[in-house]
Amino acid sequence: MRDYVDAVYGWDETIQKDFFDKDFRPDKITIITADGSDAGMFEIDSDEDGYFLKRIEIHPTFQRCGIGSQVIGDILRMASVERKHVRLMVFRVNPARALYERLGFHIAQETETHYKMIWRIPLGSPKASG
Repeated sequence: MRDYVDAVYGWDETIQKDFFDKDFRPDKITIITADGSDAGMFEIDSDEDGYFLKRIEIHPTFQRCGIGSQVIGDILRMASVERKHVRLMVFRVNPARALYERLGFHIAQETETHYKMIWRIPLGSPKASG
């Protein structure tokens, strides 16, 4: 993510280290593996009516292989069954926005630096049975 942070804010090692130390929660991270190798990671939070995809990062070696689409697709299927929406934020300069739009996310709000996007449960989706 360094290239995007640098493009938006400029890179300041001290600020980034402080942000990382304050925000990084290894117990909340899920490692993505592909062909027996660590390919990336994601972190997701939830509340009573939705999920927030806090981060998803795919190592450049594994990008454009469908891994991010598969992981997000799994999250969307889970959210659909649970009748919940999924939110995320993406830097305006990050081309991943196109992927999110292909997967059904829509821009709900814009800031100077980010798009706040949401995926809503498609009409007619089955309700989870208990």
